[in-house]
Amino acid sequence: MPAEALKSGLEVFAARALDFAEVQAILERHVRTPLGRRAVRELSPLSDLEARAAHRRAAEALPLARSGATPNLAGISDVVATL
Repeated sequence: MPAEALKSGLEVFAARALDFAEVQAILERHVRTPLGRRAVRELSPLSDLEARAAHRRAAEALPLARSGATPNLAGISDVVATL
């Protein structure tokens, strides 16, 4: 069996086991921009290594979140079409 097919099968299994579609639906209710909505829709389960790397990247935002400050996202639009 090709590695890509195996990975795809494992991703489908993981997504079902984690109720991933339900998690995506919850996240999608909290996004404020079309770009954020697209990012949520493109999410998929990660390997342990990928998840740890993503967790390290997300940890950079913790000081901002803990301070109670929120970034002003007013007026942000999807810039992908202009790129």
